[in-house]
Amino acid sequence: MRTVRDTPRPLILYLFSTHFATDAPLEKALAADPSNLAQTREGPLGQGRYYGDAIYNWTLASTQTAVTAKRVQATRALLEAMCRLPAKDIAKIRGVTLLGELHHLFPDFEAGMGFTPPYRVTDYSPASVAGFRQFLKLEFARIEQLNRVLGANYASFDDVQPPSRDIRTEPLQRFTEHIDSYAQGSLPIAGWAYVSSREGAVPPWVHVYRNGRFVGKTPVTQGRQDVLAARPEFGNANTGWRFDLDFRRLPSGLHSIDVFLETRPGQLIPLGTRHIALMDRAQSTPRALPKQSLPASLPRPASLQAHIDLPADQSAYYYNPLVPLWHTYRGRQVVDYLKFFDAVVNQSCLANTPHYTHQIIPFTNPGWDANKYAIQASLQPMGAIRLGVSLYGDATYGSTFPQWYAHTGHRGYGVTEFHPLKAMDATLMQRTLAQHAARGAEFLSFFLEPRWKGELVSRGHNLFSLDPDNAEFGSDHLYHAMQKTVAAPRP
Repeated sequence: MRTVRDTPRPLILYLFSTHFATDAPLEKALAADPSNLAQTREGPLGQGRYYGDAIYNWTLASTQTAVTAKRVQATRALLEAMCRLPAKDIAKIRGVTLLGELHHLFPDFEAGMGFTPPYRVTDYSPASVAGFRQFLKLEFARIEQLNRVLGANYASFDDVQPPSRDIRTEPLQRFTEHIDSYAQGSLPIAGWAYVSSREGAVPPWVHVYRNGRFVGKTPVTQGRQDVLAARPEFGNANTGWRFDLDFRRLPSGLHSIDVFLETRPGQLIPLGTRHIALMDRAQSTPRALPKQSLPASLPRPASLQAHIDLPADQSAYYYNPLVPLWHTYRGRQVVDYLKFFDAVVNQSCLANTPHYTHQIIPFTNPGWDANKYAIQASLQPMGAIRLGVSLYGDATYGSTFPQWYAHTGHRGYGVTEFHPLKAMDATLMQRTLAQHAARGAEFLSFFLEPRWKGELVSRGHNLFSLDPDNAEFGSDHLYHAMQKTVAAPRP
């Protein structure tokens, strides 16, 4: 409250309460109660780590929890204090963000966001299972309707269990128990390719063929920090690509996936072939399907550096129609929790101040399984709640985010966290910020380290802070570029 009172600047008030620990005694007390924790099929998730920082896997499956009550108590105390300020100070608050990053969780939060089994997601708590059954009742009204969609024979909605087992390694009572990263019916075809090019050049494209038929193409523009770390000589992390193949209506059997790189219009270079099996629920032996002739292509030059990460050769995939319903329900849990806290803010003097989410956009990372986060619904328009997004890497300056944003129906957004993950000079920084402003960005935030009398405050520093002493991801260069940008006279 004193910070708001004492600064002359307008500001965004972050109501930040996430899974990241603050080393408060209250956290340990709340974590001792399993009802406060997100649950995989094995039960409550214990404390985790993210880049050395502790995280607590708080649940969002229900608002009737002690951790939610404490969040509400703290939020109301802060808002009541803010609302006692003079009107001129309250007017400085131009926006409020809700809770920070809010999404479903999973084991090994730092490295478990990809497609490597075993597949574990939240939330399988009793409250969440009951909520899923209620969700199905509202969607289908009668169990016979659900059975027709699933090809199942449930006697009632109370017999339905969320999918939680892998048909490849575990016995199933019903096929609808199966779940993995692909069971919703989408297969990522992904990898990386390095093509030397000048700044601003048109990116190469990856073309994908199934059984000789063209199914789509995708640009090589997505960030792959892992590739850059292994090949620093590339000097560019934007070597990633990904195409999601919808296989829900494809015939079962053996399919071939051929991938080509197009560096010049019409000139295709083969990157490789993957043979996959789309399985029926009886796990019948798959038979090879007819294949058309592939298009003419050039020989692959020895200098071309590229790799197909997914799918693995000789891999098998199953579509379970209950899985997309499960993910839809999990996404609604995220939305409902955000709306619950939006209602708390609406009971204060900041009810008419714009409210924003503070969400990640996992689809910009080609190696991430976005369904683990169940965040997609909260990225769509939610009435009066405005979009707030954390942008890292090429999402800050490339084409991935603006292309997605143009089809969302949002009329403005806030950048709740910003880091290009590469060095920029002031000219490029100014151009990047101007592009966001033209697109409708209403504010932009980034991490900074506190200094007192020119010296860093002794504490655990943020890996992504723009700081003159932080060489990670070009953060020191970004600090100086941002400093020059905000100090530049406005036209």
